[in-house]
Amino acid sequence: MKYVQLGVLHGPLIKAKAEQFAEELNLVDFKASDGWLTKWKRRHDIKQLVICGEKEDVNQEVVTQWKEQISELCLKPMIIGRAENPRCFKTIKKYRLPVVWKANRKAWMTGALFDDYLTDLNNQMMFQGRNILLFLDNASSHVGLEKSNIKLAFLPPNTTSVLQPLDQGIIKAFKSRYRAKLLRSVLANLS
Repeated sequence: MKYVQLGVLHGPLIKAKAEQFAEELNLVDFKASDGWLTKWKRRHDIKQLVICGEKEDVNQEVVTQWKEQISELCLKPMIIGRAENPRCFKTIKKYRLPVVWKANRKAWMTGALFDDYLTDLNNQMMFQGRNILLFLDNASSHVGLEKSNIKLAFLPPNTTSVLQPLDQGIIKAFKSRYRAKLLRSVLANLS
């Protein structure tokens, strides 16, 4: 096992920065001890990552090829907002976004939006000569509209929190990495 540091976010830097803040705030009794650091990390849900295996064993050529293929394999995610033309898109053409932008009053998936999404996805799969399996939860908007190149499989009712991949740690990992990047950015701007 190999322990890795999250960029510049590691114990000695955090403790040094805390000492610097304490000095600037004239807190003479403050000591950035290991105990303080442990409690601070727990309070902000910061964990040290453990990586199994050796980085040197990875074939970088294979990694590069895979990264190039991933964009071809993935489809544009659909984002549903409340406004058809949000102010933040004033100077941006929606079709150039890295996502498909849809809108309705509640920013919810509807049966009509889902059908449009499936139709577009099916057309792409027909063009690529591919057949896919799409797992869905039992949301009322996920109507069973079978398409020629898409097979729909519905998760059993009331099992989404256990079976849905995003609920299996993807959301938590995303939030954790976002917080770490945000913290690094804040620390960098304070220097």
